[in-house]
Amino acid sequence: MNSFGISGSAYSSNGYKTCAGYPGSYGHELQDLETWRSWGWSRMVKYDNCYIPYDNITMENQYGRFKRMQDAINEIAAKYREKPFVYSLCQWGWQGPHNWAPRISQAWRIDPDIKPFWKDIASILHLAATSSLLTDHYRHADLDMLEVGNSGQGAPPGNLTYYEQRTHFTAWAFLKSHLMIGTDLRNATNQTLEILLNKDIIAINQDPNEGAAVVPFRIGNQPDYSTITYNTTSPPSYWGGNSSYGPIFMIINTADEKQEMRFNLTENWSVRAGRKYTVYDMWLHKDVGVATRDWQVTLEPHDVAALLLKDAGPEDEGIEPPCAPPFSIFQCTSPNGSYIYNGSLLKWGW
Repeated sequence: MNSFGISGSAYSSNGYKTCAGYPGSYGHELQDLETWRSWGWSRMVKYDNCYIPYDNITMENQYGRFKRMQDAINEIAAKYREKPFVYSLCQWGWQGPHNWAPRISQAWRIDPDIKPFWKDIASILHLAATSSLLTDHYRHADLDMLEVGNSGQGAPPGNLTYYEQRTHFTAWAFLKSHLMIGTDLRNATNQTLEILLNKDIIAINQDPNEGAAVVPFRIGNQPDYSTITYNTTSPPSYWGGNSSYGPIFMIINTADEKQEMRFNLTENWSVRAGRKYTVYDMWLHKDVGVATRDWQVTLEPHDVAALLLKDAGPEDEGIEPPCAPPFSIFQCTSPNGSYIYNGSLLKWGW
C-alpha cells in the first residue's frame, strides 16, 4: 500500500474487543503496536472504547484507560527512534475529553457516532463550541467522519441538502477536524466532488502555520450581543479566527428559513480596527466586495458563508463614528481626552 502512496492505519479498542467484536488491545498494547509497525502501519492508531474491563480491574477512568496505549506508543517510538504513532481517541465525548485528551493524544472524539442528518451536524457544532479553543497543531477535536455525499445512500440513507453538506464540510475544516470521507466514491456526484475538492476550504484545514480552530464570537443569533442559551438544534451562527492567508469567518444560518446576517468585522479578534478588507468567498472562489467595519450575507436555510479577508488598507477618511461600534464607541476618546459619547448614539444609528 505504501508503495502506491496510500498509508494504512491501525484501529483497535481499549477493551477486550473492538466495537465490531474483534480482539481488542487491552493488555496487549505493545504487542499490537509491534504487529502494526511490522505491517507498515506506523502512522496512526484510531483507538475505540468498547468492551472495557470492570472498574475494579483497571481502577482507571477514561484518561487512565486511554493512557495505557499512549505509554506503549512512547515506548515503541523510543525503542526504534522513530516518530510516535499519531494517537486518535474515540470515546464519544465521555468525561469531557477536551479537559484531558490533549495530554495524551493528538485527536479526540467529542460526539456520539454521526448520522447524515442536519440534527446531527447541529448537535456536533454545539459540542464543538465548548471545546474549540483547545485545538491547535497536534491536538484536534475529532468531529467524526464526513457525511458529504450520503444523501439518499449510506447506512442509514441521509437527507442532507446541498447547503447542509457544504456547511458540514466547512465546519469540519475550519474546526480543524479530520476530513475523512465517509461516502462511497464510486457513487459520488459532481456536487459531492465539488464540496470534497474545495481547495480553498481544505487550505484552512491544512494551514501549516495556524493550528487554531475558529471559535464562536456570538452566542446565539440575536442582534444585541447578549449571551443567551443556545441548544443542540441551534448552535452558534457566528464564528471567526485567523489563517496564514488572513482572517476568516464562518457564518451559519441555523434557522429553517432564509436569513440576512450582519456582523462587525472586529468581532473577530484577528481583524484590525481602522482597516478595510477585501472579502473573498471560499465557495464562489472570488472576491465579492470590500468591507469596512461590517459585512452582511444572505443565506439559505442551514447554508454557510466561508469568508477570507485580505487587508485593503486604511479606512476611507471621514467615516463616523471614529471608533467601530458597538463596544469601542463607549470608550472612544478624542485627542483632547474627551469622550465622543454623550449619552446618545442616535447620531450614528445606535
